[in-house]
Parts: sequence; structure tokens; C-alpha cells
Amino acid sequence: MKKKLFIFTNESISTADEKFYCDNIDLKSTPEGLNKKFEVNLFARKSNKKRSHEIKVKKIKIFNN
Repeated sequence: MKKKLFIFTNESISTADEKFYCDNIDLKSTPEGLNKKFEVNLFARKSNKKRSHEIKVKKIKIFNN
């Protein structure tokens, strides 16, 4: 069983077609790399702008300001 890891970020994430996107490549690559050893839960701000990099993590929660 994997240990849980919670990541809280101030970066903005957008959604489209039930997928999550960000502009910061570190916000994409870090959780995806840690997802191999941990159950990653990512918490971030909601963005209405379309972002460019898809985040491939299963548990993402976004919140309004």
C-alpha cells in the first residue's frame, strides 16, 4: 500500500473534458514523478483560462478563490 502525499500549491489549474491542465511544467512533472511511490493528492486554485500541460494524477481538487 502506498503512503499518501498531499501537495498544496498556489498555481492555477484549468479543467477540460475531465482532465486537468497547468502552465508550470514543475507542477506537472513533480506530482507525476512522486506518483510512482506515493498516492498523490494535489490541491490547487481553479483557473478559467485554458492551460497547456496536462497533469496525469488521479486525485486533484481545485478550489475557487
